[in-house]
Amino acid sequence: MKRVRITTGARLHFGLLDIASPFGGCGVMIDRPATVVEARPSFEFEYSQVDSSVDHRDRAIAIAERIAERIEPGRSLPPVHVEVQSLAPAHSGLGSGTQLSLAISEAILHAYPAKRGDDSDLDLSSDVAESGPAVGQDLNQGAELNRELWLRGADRGRRSAVGTHGYLSGGFIVEGLDADRGGTTPNPLDMRLEMPSQWRVAILFPKVPLSSEVSVSGEQEQARFESLSPVPPDRRDHLAKLLTDTLVPAIKDGDFDGFCSAATRYNRLSGELFADVQGGAYNGEATTRLIDQLLDAGFDGVGQSSWGPGVFVWHRDEESAERFQRTWSSPQYHILVARPKDNGRCVKTLPDEST
Repeated sequence: MKRVRITTGARLHFGLLDIASPFGGCGVMIDRPATVVEARPSFEFEYSQVDSSVDHRDRAIAIAERIAERIEPGRSLPPVHVEVQSLAPAHSGLGSGTQLSLAISEAILHAYPAKRGDDSDLDLSSDVAESGPAVGQDLNQGAELNRELWLRGADRGRRSAVGTHGYLSGGFIVEGLDADRGGTTPNPLDMRLEMPSQWRVAILFPKVPLSSEVSVSGEQEQARFESLSPVPPDRRDHLAKLLTDTLVPAIKDGDFDGFCSAATRYNRLSGELFADVQGGAYNGEATTRLIDQLLDAGFDGVGQSSWGPGVFVWHRDEESAERFQRTWSSPQYHILVARPKDNGRCVKTLPDEST
């Protein structure tokens, strides 16, 4: 019996280009905190997970139902045991829902004892599975059943495709640059870059949970988008130009100071698109106050990942990041130091524990 383990990282999102489809934007995969999912054939569908503030059983069941419906019409759930062994904190700005959903979907497909339409091993596409999608490649392009079924099962990437492309390839992801290109979910990959390996990022998380108005996901997130005013084309163009002409070249050149300056500006300008629902460029008074304190202290490469509350601060090396961690740790904030993750998820086939 096949037992598969999938390990993926987390995603920092620097901000969207627009509040309407195709949205677009950029972000980077980091190695921590990791999401680890195992799956194996079973007599019936089973789910278990590590202790967490959020129970993801309903998420796993929904993914399993979508896959079973396609592979064996009439079967409600596949005979697979899904076990979540590690996961990033929910609603923290790390894209945990996307990484978890993609990993669960892929793990089920690996462990599903029924045929998946052919006798070959699971392959998300001829190019994507190992190295990630090629620039300009549409993840829905082509006739590969497994890839389409994986995406259908996970049901992610309707707004941002950074986490989906990052799951497969790692790196710094740029997607959705062409405002006139729509109709595909997720957006095709426009650029993928490897970050300098010595760079590090420190992420500050509040130790005390923030109010529900600040923690944004699901229906609340949809309601916020629907209440926003349209973005003038020149604002989208300005963000895209800052991304392609300043931020991306700084990464390519290993220009740390240039990268930090561009990342801070891009993140703030993107955040201003959501000022009506955030109260400013950042989500809530606590996050705004923290970012102002960091900038006033002389740090750059500072911003809010997605809706937050995670706040990132980039550092040129491990020593600088660890020094920051020691200095800025407090009763209010927990600090995680991570490195850029330049490879996609890891898939391992393991011997079944029952044999």
